[in-house]
Amino acid sequence: KCLKALYLYKEQNDNHFDFDKKYLKKIVELDNEFLFEVLEKIFTGNDHSSSRHENYRFNFIWEFDNYEYLVEKSIKTLKDKFSLGDDVINFLFPSSINDKVKSFLTNLIVKNHAEEEVLQKIFNVITYSYTNERIYFLGILLEHINNIEIIKSLELIENFKSGGSLIPFFEADKKFWIEFEKLLSNNVKFLKLKLWAQQNQISCERTIEWHRKRDFVRDY
Repeated sequence: KCLKALYLYKEQNDNHFDFDKKYLKKIVELDNEFLFEVLEKIFTGNDHSSSRHENYRFNFIWEFDNYEYLVEKSIKTLKDKFSLGDDVINFLFPSSINDKVKSFLTNLIVKNHAEEEVLQKIFNVITYSYTNERIYFLGILLEHINNIEIIKSLELIENFKSGGSLIPFFEADKKFWIEFEKLLSNNVKFLKLKLWAQQNQISCERTIEWHRKRDFVRDY
């Protein structure tokens, strides 16, 4: 009990404490429920509207045999207790996808296919951490979803674009929308989504053209 209290105190008062969470892992091995207490303390009383840029990294929970329970309850804890951005659960996932993570996210999507708020958080993880897997997971969602308008509320394109020319980023976005349109096939049920995908392709083309002209003027 004293060890837990000391850990919580250090966590809240020392930004560099247990950066790799090796001490937390040791305590959670003894008491799984302490993980959720730490999550609550991290966000309570702090203006954490987003976690994407935080130094939190809880990859260790995937090493536990009961990782599904730990991750799902962590998501529920964050969703139920805090009104935070869609990227609030990203730090719970490893930076690279593996079979374990892919299976977990697949099951989570199926289980929550009608829960817009949960899906928004799930696809934020997918879009920003596992960009190349978006089409796969959208395919899973399309097999189960009834309210297709939910898909339009998901963040499927990375908003943060920086560097030299931005044209390659928007070309990649256009490619995604083309692949998404192909995923919808000729299913009449998805006609509105198909039109939406086509509109986004046109928007990307216009943006690419605008940047091409801007880059030309800037270079000359």
